[in-house]
Amino acid sequence: MIVKRARKAAVLVLGVGVAAAAVVATTTGAVQAKTKPNKPRVASVTGSGEFRMTFLPKDDKDRRFFTFDVRQAPFTHHRVLPGGATITGSPNDATGTVKIKHYFAPGKRTFYAIGRADSLITSPGYATITAEIVKTWCVEDTPTPEGCEGPPWVGMTKGFSVYDAGRDHGGKPGRSKDRIGMSWEYANMLVNPQGETYEPDQVGTAMAPAPVLPRPVRRVHRRPQRPGGAVESRHAAATPAVTTQG
Repeated sequence: MIVKRARKAAVLVLGVGVAAAAVVATTTGAVQAKTKPNKPRVASVTGSGEFRMTFLPKDDKDRRFFTFDVRQAPFTHHRVLPGGATITGSPNDATGTVKIKHYFAPGKRTFYAIGRADSLITSPGYATITAEIVKTWCVEDTPTPEGCEGPPWVGMTKGFSVYDAGRDHGGKPGRSKDRIGMSWEYANMLVNPQGETYEPDQVGTAMAPAPVLPRPVRRVHRRPQRPGGAVESRHAAATPAVTTQG
């Protein structure tokens, strides 16, 4: 993943492998000598990674991935306030997509979801994102007559967080301490008047829990940076290649 902050600073190339990805955290601004002085600079998060649920048994065979292609689009999401007043958006308005992939090992099926990003806030090495889910589906390893359905998330807003812990230790594969967070699985839970705990369909803009979930123990192969800033990482266990631009 690439996390970019919209402020002037030197470029920081940090290997962030939430799992199968090289995640680069950068601060934009005087990055290229020919950048126009008045050119707007916006934050962004791009890339892909696998992560694991630390609270599940160690024999958990599921595989979970997030892919981000999100950038800020300040003051573009016009909103209507109570009473009919309107505002021209907020500085953390965002555009882009978030993709979710979850291989459910016991059922031998993969669940997918795509979200349309609406908000992004960053700080050094950290970002929170929210996205409205617009599509879900499911694919079985071996198709059955009844088939399978994606999660019932369409229309819901989900929150995501990313933590860039810096360059991998000594550049060695599989040593990243980067983490990711999400607004479901025991987060964002409420209690109704009857005392029942439930998970609401929505989260507020840019709201996500702390990024606590690490990458899996599987090895990650990282390739050197290419001319132009492209970094490609490949997961040793058949994870698709990931290319990020920084």
